[in-house]
Amino acid sequence: MRTTPTMLLLALSTTACYQYFPVYDTEPLPEAGAEVRIRLDEPQTLDLGTMTINEVSTVEGHVRQSESDNLSVFSNELRTFYGFRHRTNGAVFDFDRTEFSMLEQRKMVPWKTGAAIGITTVGLIATMHYVIDLGGGSNNGRAPYEPSLGRTVDIPLNVLIPLLMP
Repeated sequence: MRTTPTMLLLALSTTACYQYFPVYDTEPLPEAGAEVRIRLDEPQTLDLGTMTINEVSTVEGHVRQSESDNLSVFSNELRTFYGFRHRTNGAVFDFDRTEFSMLEQRKMVPWKTGAAIGITTVGLIATMHYVIDLGGGSNNGRAPYEPSLGRTVDIPLNVLIPLLMP
């Protein structure tokens, strides 16, 4: 599969801002509203009301309520021990701190966000400069630019094709 620089810039800018960080036993549990990922100590069977999911090893969602050793999670997604994903449509699960082997909280990373914004901006400016520069400045014998018609860029096909299919 081939990728273009624009796709790479989009992937970088959308994934670089947030990251999961572990919450250690000595730290307090995340507050209500925090996005978390809980890896259970042992796979469990969780009831969704209309169906039951067996061998659940990971629960992702937002903290609904946090106490000293208990965590109530409004879940978006469950993952089984075998790697299957199940959408939960907002089921709420209660866990004791002893039930999970790892608790991770999703947080924004400022330096990655700044780097992504900077790289994306430089990439877009370079792309715009390159495209406008390829369009040239001559009218090639045509009438001068009229504001009501809008501007078009003349890009020769021998330059355009390698840009679209690197």
